[in-house]
Amino acid sequence: METILVKKESYQVIDRINSYLLKVKKEEKEYLVYDFSNNPEAFFDFKFAVKRFKSAGLLTPIVLAIDKKSHRALVEYLDGVTAFDLLREKDIDEKIIDQLFLANYKARINSMRLDFNPKKFIIKEDKLYYTPFTFTNYVRDEDFTQKEIRLWFYTNEFRDLLIAEGLPIDKSRLKNEFERNKEIVLTVVKYFR
Repeated sequence: METILVKKESYQVIDRINSYLLKVKKEEKEYLVYDFSNNPEAFFDFKFAVKRFKSAGLLTPIVLAIDKKSHRALVEYLDGVTAFDLLREKDIDEKIIDQLFLANYKARINSMRLDFNPKKFIIKEDKLYYTPFTFTNYVRDEDFTQKEIRLWFYTNEFRDLLIAEGLPIDKSRLKNEFERNKEIVLTVVKYFR
């Protein structure tokens, strides 16, 4: 069994999610380890993002430990469903949409632009968590309400995400563009009154 050390604590590797992210276990509890040992600059970007998200009040998984020597971070593992997977099954609940707009607001007033792809958000116990510890500088023309909001409804753009993933499409949930646009515009107006 492969193990990895974070702050002199050993964790058993369960799965390599990508080149820098591992799912690990210790005493039957699961965690994520961000391993930037081969990319110290990305480690410093990660630490900066964690600090910015915390000061902005964004809901993210809890960072449990940061190992400055090994350039690794231990993060809480959220055993929830992604917004993408939830939307495949049913429309996103208004409580979650409220949290989505709040996340956009908090990021925007802190000059951050998040990646609003629904795959990047996990819903656990009716709370919406932003999972990547990355952001770019906020640009008004690229605001979530200008572009990515259409990915949070069963739209043609969401259908394109499903096609890219090789997943089935529920054609009965695709409304005509006028009806869907009306629903999206009313949702945006509700949050900007």
